[in-house]
Amino acid sequence: MKALYELIANEMQYPEDAIAQGIEGKVYVQFYVEGDGSLSEFTVPKSPGNPAMEEEAIRLIQLSSPWEPGIQNGKPQRVKMILPVNFALPKDEE
Repeated sequence: MKALYELIANEMQYPEDAIAQGIEGKVYVQFYVEGDGSLSEFTVPKSPGNPAMEEEAIRLIQLSSPWEPGIQNGKPQRVKMILPVNFALPKDEE
């Protein structure tokens, strides 16, 4: 997870319209880790309501390397995940 959050921090492209409107918050991305480690069926159950932020959060998770699938009884299993991606504007220091 540490590597994923480093990837997100390094690759995030904060949407210009969200910056202009001062929109911050967490975008919760729901997806499935398939038995082969691939990711599928991305949805956003909760967000600050900015579609560009939702698209960016999904894009960032899709950039990640294949995941390790869940294992049950020694066999890979499909697992549902929900991951928050935090969008925070830089604070002005005075």
